[in-house]
Amino acid sequence: YTAESQRARAGLAEAAFRGGILPGAPVHLGWRRIDTSTLGEQPSTQIAPLAVSDGQLRVRWSMAGGYADAETYVRERVELVRHPPQGAT
Repeated sequence: YTAESQRARAGLAEAAFRGGILPGAPVHLGWRRIDTSTLGEQPSTQIAPLAVSDGQLRVRWSMAGGYADAETYVRERVELVRHPPQGAT
């Protein structure tokens, strides 16, 4: 499975490059507008990547994945931008 998913990602990267997108540039495939009117629903009934659970905003990156605390996630990402690991570009 890992090899197949890597092959699929490589194919997408190649198609993006042929389309004029530089390597490393973000590309959002299959994006959709988030319906924020459903954020108060139980996460188990949510199909959106955002949910509110126990008063906390939660986020997930795939339908198979669980929800993570959005505040913690954003804080970690901001810290990585402010203080990138040595050798990061």
